[in-house]
Amino acid sequence: MKNFKSSGEGRKKRGALFSLSCLCCALLIGLGSPLWGEEVHHFSPQALARLGWAHYDEGGYDLAEDLFRQALAKDPRYSGALVGLGWVFLDSRRYEEAETFFLRALQVHSRSVDALLGLGWVYYDLERHEEGERIFEFLVRVDPEFPQAWSGLGWSVLERGDPRRAREFFEKGLALDSGDRDLWNGLGWAFYDDERYAEAYQAFFKAVRHSPGDPYPLNGLGWALLELQRCEEAEKAFLQARERDASLEDPLLGFAYACLCQGKYAAARKAYEDLLSLAPDHSEALEGLEELRLREAAELEAPQGD
Repeated sequence: MKNFKSSGEGRKKRGALFSLSCLCCALLIGLGSPLWGEEVHHFSPQALARLGWAHYDEGGYDLAEDLFRQALAKDPRYSGALVGLGWVFLDSRRYEEAETFFLRALQVHSRSVDALLGLGWVYYDLERHEEGERIFEFLVRVDPEFPQAWSGLGWSVLERGDPRRAREFFEKGLALDSGDRDLWNGLGWAFYDDERYAEAYQAFFKAVRHSPGDPYPLNGLGWALLELQRCEEAEKAFLQARERDASLEDPLLGFAYACLCQGKYAAARKAYEDLLSLAPDHSEALEGLEELRLREAAELEAPQGD
C-alpha cells in the first residue's frame, strides 16, 4: 500500500571522506564548466576523483561517471574513484554495476565507510534486506555516531517486519542528527506499521518540514492522515506529493482513497484510472474501481425519500 523509500539525497548520505576536497575543487574550478580533453589530461587520479565527487554532489552523474572512469584509467585501484562510480550507479539504479564497484573498493580498503554504506543501500534496493542489515549493523558497531548507518539499519529492519525495533534505530539516528528528513520519514513508517497513527503523523510532519520538496514524507503524511480519518487533509498531502513527482504510484492510490472517503466518486475513479495507466495490473486500483462500482450501484438501488 505504501512506498517506504525516500529520495536518494536523503537516505544515502556518504561519509565526510570527500566533502572538503569536493568543496575546494568546486571553489577553484566552478561546477558550471566541464573539463575535458587536454584540460584534465594531466590531472592526477585524486584530482579527477575530486572533480567527479563535486559533479556527483551537484547531480551531474554523467560528468561524474566520466571523471571517475578517467581516474581509474590512470589508477585502477584508486578507491575514491571506485566508490564514486558505485554511488553514481546506485543513484542511477544500476545496481549490479554499483555492487561491482563497491566490492572492488572494499578489496582495496575493506573498511571503507562510503563503500560499505553504498553496498548496504544496494542490498536494500534489491530487497536483500538480511545482507543489508548485516552491513549496517557492522557500520554502527564501528561508529555508533553515524546517523546514516542507523537510518539504513532502521529501514532494513522495517522492511523485514519489525517496526518497534526499527523505531529504536531511527530514534538513535535522530539523537545524532535531528534534522535528517529520512530518519523522520522512517520513524513515521515505523509508527504507522505499529498502528500508532497520531505519532506517525507527527514524525511525517517533521520530515516534511525538513524537506518540503521531497514527495515521500508527504506520501507518508497522507497515509497517516487517512488513518486518522482526516480525509480532506490527506487528499491535499497526496496531491502535493504527486505535484513533486507525478511518476509515483503510491500518492495516487492514497489520493483515490481520500476522495472515496469524502464521497468524491468521480475524482476517485479518475485517480484509479490514472494509476492503471501507470501500472495496468495494479491490484488495489482494480479492487478500488470494483468497490466504487458497488457503492454507486448500492446508492442507485437505495429507496428514495418522499
